[in-house]
Amino acid sequence: MLADEARRIREIAAKDTAFQGVAAADLDAAEARLAQAATIDGFRLEAMRTLALGRNGHSRAIANGAVRVAPIRLVWLADGPCLVEGPQAGARLLAVNGISVADIFARLRPYLAGTDQRARALAGFMLAWTPAVALATGVPTAPVYRFATVGGDRVELAAADTVPAESLYPVWERGVADCLIARQGITDGGEARRGTFLRQLAGQVPYVRIGDLSAAPPPVTAAQLAAIATEIRGARRLVVDLRGNPGGDFFGAAAFARNLPEVAPGAALAVLVDKFTFSAALVAAALLKFHAGGSLVGEEMGDAAAFHAEGGTEVLPQSGLSIRYSDGWHDWAEGKADAVLTPPEIAREMVPAGSLAPDLVASPTGADLAAGRDTTLAAALAMVRG
Repeated sequence: MLADEARRIREIAAKDTAFQGVAAADLDAAEARLAQAATIDGFRLEAMRTLALGRNGHSRAIANGAVRVAPIRLVWLADGPCLVEGPQAGARLLAVNGISVADIFARLRPYLAGTDQRARALAGFMLAWTPAVALATGVPTAPVYRFATVGGDRVELAAADTVPAESLYPVWERGVADCLIARQGITDGGEARRGTFLRQLAGQVPYVRIGDLSAAPPPVTAAQLAAIATEIRGARRLVVDLRGNPGGDFFGAAAFARNLPEVAPGAALAVLVDKFTFSAALVAAALLKFHAGGSLVGEEMGDAAAFHAEGGTEVLPQSGLSIRYSDGWHDWAEGKADAVLTPPEIAREMVPAGSLAPDLVASPTGADLAAGRDTTLAAALAMVRG
């Protein structure tokens, strides 16, 4: 029964450390809205709004595995949500059902957990999910999308059909970095998504890709990066690419970051990040900045420097929702562990990295995607070569 799941969501939120500052009255109201939801999709949306009260990217209700979406893949790039597949790849979304993207995002923002940047990373799914679009636009029928193509034309797409959401919007959204890396001839998209590897770019610039910190156990990742460190010893320039990395376990990258000043002393280091760099990948970026003096190149990452994490996931069978909750604390800005909430092994690694805003902003547009231009990598190479 959905009433049972409404109570369970309230119980999960109550034990989530991100909800310590949320008033009980707000949780009571959220539980009441859940109980009154008229449809299962309405219930899913209310669950998302409830978990978003914690304003923490790791604490959220995930509907991707249970619903269907319009057969379009949208990713928020520098100029807004853009199509990333098909003949119109790079086309920028202007409006849905006659409502501007800005207005739709503002109306859906309370349903998206975490920072504004994290909300943009997750917005593609919401813009393709008909119940969310209906909520934001007031139009319950199949959505009509209006785009501006790279060439400047206006096109409309009526999305009557649907496909399983996870076929286009996996829970761990990665953006377009893997596609751009592949278009540069560095590797194929699969290795770019999941792999940890070294390539030598023009001008003898070592390029280290860490695509997913959950793809292998931390000791395996640590061994891969230790072997890479041996190969780049004495390098004067270095690029480490964490774009699209959804996180996992940062311990596999911690020793690499700590040892880099001895491996490549004084090297000019660019650390590539984007809005899809999240959780343990954000921590890896903080460690590279603190230990090795790395400059962050790209865009704001998908979380604040201080956040709640750890915890776990509970699947609710009636709604099909996955409820992600948190019970740990990270602070990579000031490096202040919590005596109760920060696991000791994390506290030992925690450092005051300061601001994690990009030192050099460089983000692809729809036109860059269509042309296969990796503007972020180009900016990083110019910086380290300069």
